[in-house]
Amino acid sequence: MSAQTQQYISWFEKYRPKTIDELIFPNVLNGEKKGSKYIRDIFTKFYNQEFIQGNVLSYGEAGRGKTSLNKIMQGKIIKHPSDIFILGRKVEDIDKLKKWLQQSKVKSNQKLIIIEEIDRLSNQAQTVLKDGLLEKYQHNTSFLATTNNPDKLDRALVTRFNYRIYFDDFDVDEVLNRIKKILENEHILSFHDINPQKKIHALVIPKGEYVNLDDFSAKASEKEIL
Repeated sequence: MSAQTQQYISWFEKYRPKTIDELIFPNVLNGEKKGSKYIRDIFTKFYNQEFIQGNVLSYGEAGRGKTSLNKIMQGKIIKHPSDIFILGRKVEDIDKLKKWLQQSKVKSNQKLIIIEEIDRLSNQAQTVLKDGLLEKYQHNTSFLATTNNPDKLDRALVTRFNYRIYFDDFDVDEVLNRIKKILENEHILSFHDINPQKKIHALVIPKGEYVNLDDFSAKASEKEIL
């Protein structure tokens, strides 16, 4: 892994949303444009009560916030490591999940099952999930799944998720405000162009005192340049 790649990963994790207030919610829920506030209010309620009322499927392209939502809810709800199960892709992992679900003692408000890239589960595993497993334990368990490829999922399985969030359609202002905050923490000032050439057009300049690009190139620190 190159130093530049490591720097990017470090930067990405540094600014990954840590709380429900930091996460940018999209506008589409269960195939309908409900608005980001509507979706945020639902999950803020779950976050505050430390209990998710149903199963959640987050879908869309990589890097949009799907995994961040799962991490945020997991961090808030889970009080003991025995209350979380990360489902793998091996056939025997489904059998392990069944045994784990049958354990009655819950030390948090509920159990969570995390399924990253659920579309990569075997057809057999998807069948077991849709045929009752996702609904049988909802009194004390929530499934949190993500996928970049929802079209590869069994349609009957998709309907077993009460909340299907499409991480793609976002409010532009929310995205720009988040970017601005990040940039300004990284030695940069950002502001809207008073004469925008496109719908989204922001200008960025270094915080340091430089007279031009050549001066910046000669005197800026490595962190400022990155």
